[in-house]
Amino acid sequence: MKLSYRLTADEFSDMLSLHYNQYKKKIYLIYFLVLIGLSLIAWKGTLDLAFILFVTIVSVSIIIRIKFVLPWLYRQEFKKQKMLSCKREMIFSEDDFTVITEYFNATIKYSSIEKIIYFDSWILIYLSHNNFHFIPTRIFKSDYNKEEF
Repeated sequence: MKLSYRLTADEFSDMLSLHYNQYKKKIYLIYFLVLIGLSLIAWKGTLDLAFILFVTIVSVSIIIRIKFVLPWLYRQEFKKQKMLSCKREMIFSEDDFTVITEYFNATIKYSSIEKIIYFDSWILIYLSHNNFHFIPTRIFKSDYNKEEF
């Protein structure tokens, strides 16, 4: 099976957001727990209100950064790096798959795949924790082709 596609800046931002989404949930949980802990300490009267306000502002600013600033930064990075917007071809065979762009060629054995995550708009093929290949599902002509893949 041979797949060809070219990414847009919005697709790149969307794909990275999905990839990093697993970390965002953990960060939100940590900040939520910190805010609850500080609220309980403040309720007992053992912490200064200025310190609690400082931690709250820092927590909220980091959450805003994760939610709004990072997607914008992803799109800016995409515009800078021509390698990301070039045409990609992926050729799948019995034992491996090959990724071909104008900048690199790589042949990857299926045994080196750590996991595959399916989203509505993406398929992410992980080789390690932060090394992955991506396939936009828009390139499949029908749901049957997506299932066949």
